[in-house]
Amino acid sequence: MRLIALVLLALPMVLPAADPAPADLSSLIAPLVVKHGVPALGGAVIRSSGLQALGVAGLRRAGHPTELVTTGDRWHLGSCTKAMTGVLAAQLIEERTLKWDSRIVESFPKLPAQVDAGRISLEQLLNHRAGLPANLTWQDYAGSDLRAERSRIVQAATARPPLTAPGSATLYSNLGYVIAGAMVEQAAGQPWENALRSRIWIPLGIQNAGFGPANTVGKVDQPWGHDAQGNPVDHLDNPPVMGPAGTVNASLADWGRFIQVVLRGAQGEAVLMKPATWERLLTPGPLMDPQGGDRYANGWIFTERSWAGGRTLTHAGSNTVNFAVVWLAPAKDFAVLATCNSGQANAEAACDEVASALIGWAGQHP
Repeated sequence: MRLIALVLLALPMVLPAADPAPADLSSLIAPLVVKHGVPALGGAVIRSSGLQALGVAGLRRAGHPTELVTTGDRWHLGSCTKAMTGVLAAQLIEERTLKWDSRIVESFPKLPAQVDAGRISLEQLLNHRAGLPANLTWQDYAGSDLRAERSRIVQAATARPPLTAPGSATLYSNLGYVIAGAMVEQAAGQPWENALRSRIWIPLGIQNAGFGPANTVGKVDQPWGHDAQGNPVDHLDNPPVMGPAGTVNASLADWGRFIQVVLRGAQGEAVLMKPATWERLLTPGPLMDPQGGDRYANGWIFTERSWAGGRTLTHAGSNTVNFAVVWLAPAKDFAVLATCNSGQANAEAACDEVASALIGWAGQHP
């Protein structure tokens, strides 16, 4: 509690007390809802100084024309959650309760010392280079004590050899992030969800965020997800145990508060962590594909784009009934967010076009 209090006292140094009124970009986004035939889209432009522009258009639930999305609505972020897990891990590394090369067996010393998977490092987990499969049968871990369920997952995952030698190849793995989250829980002494709230959300003033589907069961108080056929679905999501890999929902403004801090950290500022910790966190790993130029590290894909002035950070996420994507351009001091409450095949294309429109707008409004 004392640590949280100290962080709260330092809040004015982390983010401004309040964002100025953002520009309304709803008219830029509305035609794209019609063009792509999706229920709704949202987008935002973030600067290191805060939220610059925001817009939403469409319906919370398809087929119900009075149920309009609002700028305060929460959207499911899917695997964009992974960047938050990366920051949590880096904070604990800075505090020396974890290390980049901490092994799974160090966090869970009751594991058999000889198991190959037990020697996988935290960094390998966060870089998708642990050699683990993408998923387990998550429904087998449906207990209400999520920390205990994640410990069970660690036991199950390390009981078999990795698919590839740790560190030798990139295999995108939700399982790896769940295990990284379990290591965070061991170091922080609390569930991943509580650590995320106390260490990131509260210091950044993030209040309009949560876990799992954004809406209340049976109510259209937030956007509903929509399946691949465009049908609205009530409360379908990744199982809660998958939290560190992808269960966060947030308003565009509050997701933007997290992205704002990553943007400032990428620019060398001391926000939440020391500049050296940010530099280590945002250092690209080995090539994901020997034939391509993208790299992955700690919840981010690193690539190059001319509109960004060089290096960009990006990630996309989907729980099969929602889609979200974020792009950061540290050299140009902006980031864009795009969201869609649909898992239709065209949701990704719709979000990409929103992001492109916002990038163009940001370039004209420095």
